[in-house]
Amino acid sequence: MEQDNKIYITREEYNKLEERVRKLEICNEVNVYQYEDIKKTLVVIQKDVEVIKNIPNKRQESAITTVITAIISAVVGGVLALIMK
Repeated sequence: MEQDNKIYITREEYNKLEERVRKLEICNEVNVYQYEDIKKTLVVIQKDVEVIKNIPNKRQESAITTVITAIISAVVGGVLALIMK
C-alpha cells in the first residue's frame, strides 16, 4: 500500500499562511530599504572619517604655529640687531 505524503490544510489555515507570507514580504522590503539607507550612511561616514583623519591635530597645529612664529621672530630680531649696530 502506498503512503500518502501529501499535507492537507484547511482554507482558513491557507489564508493564515498566505497572510504571514505577505507580511514577511512587506518586512523584507522594509529591511532592504533600511539596508540600502545604512549603506549610503556608511559611505558618508567613511568620507567624513577620512577628512577628519587628514586634518592635523589642533595641538600639532598650535605647536607648528608656535615654532614658525619663534623662527620668524628670531630671524627678524637678528636682522634688526645687525641693522642697528
